Amino acid sequence: MSSIQGRVEKDLEAILNDGYHLYGVKVSKSGKSPTIDVYIDCADGLNLDDCSKLHRSFKELDEERDGGPLYDDFQVTFSSPGIERDLIFPVDFQFHNDKKFEFQLESGSSVSGKVSGLDLKQQNIEVETKQGLVKLEWNDVKRARFALFS
Repeated sequence: MSSIQGRVEKDLEAILNDGYHLYGVKVSKSGKSPTIDVYIDCADGLNLDDCSKLHRSFKELDEERDGGPLYDDFQVTFSSPGIERDLIFPVDFQFHNDKKFEFQLESGSSVSGKVSGLDLKQQNIEVETKQGLVKLEWNDVKRARFALFS
């Protein structure tokens, strides 16, 4: 992780409230204009107003910084990580509990269904499948995605 990325993530902690979840930060210094891409999600779905509000708060925080702004040379964007993203945090399932998911397991098998239970402390996920309830441990999940065509 770059020092800029770590600083961005720390700054985001100050502006993201309980309704938002940081999915990731990508810093690119190549090209004429270096970029900081911030990917966020929220329980009610992310919209353009959310992105604009968070972008303004982030810029205000940077401008009020002792010693001056750190991100003036960067093009900063806020967006959703997108529907086709890999789901890498158990909280993603809490935000989207009405959706169907596909889980590829480390064993090579797969499970598809709606999440009916989530234990963030134990890192367990219960999935309601056509065959019945399946309990998965997060460490056994190799990849998880939204089931787009099922």
